[in-house]
Amino acid sequence: MRALNALLPDDIAILEAEEMHSSFHAQFDAKEKEYCYYLFHQPKRSPLNCRYALHFPEPLDLDQMRATLVELEGTHDFFALSTASEEKENTIRTITKAELKDEDPFLIITIRGEGFLHKMVRRIVGTLLEVGIRKISAVQVAQILQTRDKNLAGPTVPPHGLFLMSVRY
Repeated sequence: MRALNALLPDDIAILEAEEMHSSFHAQFDAKEKEYCYYLFHQPKRSPLNCRYALHFPEPLDLDQMRATLVELEGTHDFFALSTASEEKENTIRTITKAELKDEDPFLIITIRGEGFLHKMVRRIVGTLLEVGIRKISAVQVAQILQTRDKNLAGPTVPPHGLFLMSVRY
């Protein structure tokens, strides 16, 4: 662990390591991953947080955002909330936990699941923000999933607020 951490950039750290069988694959053997997306939810931006959280100064309906997250839990076709290609892959995924915490000045969106599509978490957050500013409703998010229409979903938010918090094998 010490040797690997010496080679990694300062913003990545190995906290635990153990020897695995030779056929182990870090991506494909994962049982569950947890991501957090940080929003700096204040009227004025912070130069200290600009690399680690998306500044979002607008008022948000946190109750509607939480209601939407509850609806996203479970097994759904997340094609519309990803950049997946229809012909390329199975887009059904299971989200085991989806929550929003208000830890002033941050809003932290946590999403845990068995696997994720390309940019899926960032697209979910973008859609949640659309719910938060009342541009779309929680009911419409369910319709977006059912219709698989990417044009109805919110934008893909920038990567700088996204963190892979844990991987369970």
